[in-house]
Amino acid sequence: MKFYKCTGTLRKEYYGGLLYNKWGRLSPLNQTGYDIFKAISVYPLTLKEIMDIVRKFYIDIPPSAIEKIKLLLEYEANKSLIVIQRDRDGRKVPFDDIIEKVTLDKSLSSPPYLSSPFSIHIYSTYACNQRCIFCYASSNGPKCDQLYESNLKLQDWKGVINEAIIFRVPMINFLGGEPL
Repeated sequence: MKFYKCTGTLRKEYYGGLLYNKWGRLSPLNQTGYDIFKAISVYPLTLKEIMDIVRKFYIDIPPSAIEKIKLLLEYEANKSLIVIQRDRDGRKVPFDDIIEKVTLDKSLSSPPYLSSPFSIHIYSTYACNQRCIFCYASSNGPKCDQLYESNLKLQDWKGVINEAIIFRVPMINFLGGEPL
């Protein structure tokens, strides 16, 4: 028997939510998908148990939904956002606890925009000994030398990164400059 367990991080958004992991794999989820992953983040569940929870919130479930949910679970397992276990470690599933957690989360309202960006790109420096015509960092405005003069100080970068952490930005990319 297969038990599905969410290993990624869930973030509630106005359209449903985001599921992401520490390697930068990211999946936007509609409300139904968010509810499913919220449930399997609490306990490992079988497909039948997942469908029972979905039916609790969504009365009219077409028969094709089971296959679509199974495909979604397999897809996210391939992206390492969930794991498929062979047993549940002997734990009993308290459906009331799961329903309560999903219901509480569904009652939270979100504004009609993202709570924070999916990712940010930090260009630590524009210092570069090249003048590549394809480099967009210097294509619309001052050249690399002028941009280099406007680089942020270390303390400023720490502030930017701390703010990204506070706002739960799942991915921070560090870029910039010529590495050689």
